[in-house]
Amino acid sequence: MVAGFTDLTHSKCMPMVCHPAKMNSASARFSPPGSESIDMATLPVKPSLDAQGRPYFLWSEEMNDQRFRRTLAGAEGPGPQALYTARLLREARVAEVWSYLTPQDIADRWPNVKQHLGRMTSFWETLLEAWRDAERVSWSP
Repeated sequence: MVAGFTDLTHSKCMPMVCHPAKMNSASARFSPPGSESIDMATLPVKPSLDAQGRPYFLWSEEMNDQRFRRTLAGAEGPGPQALYTARLLREARVAEVWSYLTPQDIADRWPNVKQHLGRMTSFWETLLEAWRDAERVSWSP
């Protein structure tokens, strides 16, 4: 193990991310009294921002969180939307992705995004397949 890094392979949270088929199990769901159950694998986590309000995964860009959200919403067109969606899926921690996108957002953008994901393509494709099988998204590869 590299000094300063925690070994997450034995974390109790990893099965929710690595094994999306288990997302409906009791261990991956949280049901506060009087509410619908919440999928712990897609609970949003506040994104980490630097002093200029830039998400850490945009370290090489002069783009703050507000502009990034507008770009993801399509304000700068479908090309930048696809590129920055892919950057989010490639570079951000999975828990932070849900602060910006829903699983259906990812499914809807998949045809334009998958070519930009590189080594993360199979990870997100596996999640999309599991969500489709669980009837959480409408998606076809």
